[in-house]
Amino acid sequence: MLLPSSWDAKTSGQNWTYENEDQDPKHQEEALYGSHSREVLGWIGRSGNLFRVLQTKTIPIIDIDIDGQGSERLGPALRRIVAYAKSHLGFSARLYMTAGGLRLIVTTVSIGPREEAVAIMGEELGADPRYMRMCGRRGMYAARLEPKRERCHGSAGGYAVTRFMGTIGHGTASHEAWDIIDRHDLETMAFSGRPLA
Repeated sequence: MLLPSSWDAKTSGQNWTYENEDQDPKHQEEALYGSHSREVLGWIGRSGNLFRVLQTKTIPIIDIDIDGQGSERLGPALRRIVAYAKSHLGFSARLYMTAGGLRLIVTTVSIGPREEAVAIMGEELGADPRYMRMCGRRGMYAARLEPKRERCHGSAGGYAVTRFMGTIGHGTASHEAWDIIDRHDLETMAFSGRPLA
């Protein structure tokens, strides 16, 4: 079984905010089922700030915050990610640009955020430490699916949350990872070419 047998999809959705990391679950909207296994892989819910978020217990999502403006700011983080992939055979991840940096969806491992290997991977990749602590406390990864309105000029509908940049590494993605990726890419408009917010 992909998820622990004690996990109840009806009660496991949790708020996703750094500020309110220990709040009770609420605003769960939709369970996400595997297309091949029909097991619950995660869910779509609402954060404490009422952003729609994708949450999963076993498909690693890593956020990397980067200061500054323009694509040149990404260089050091991209080199770090490529070096990590080269030194970890079998590692593969989808890489996305966000308004605040980068997002990785790791496609070749199924592992919970409380595992020591995830903390080490996050540190080596330069992940946002607050995000990684939140994932560990919650026992889940989370990805914001909606633009932050304060970053938008006009309607949030004209913005995307991510922009797909490519795949790093050489591993083969699992069916479960593809199910999460497909929904993530659709919801974040990863191929829309719209400005990021």
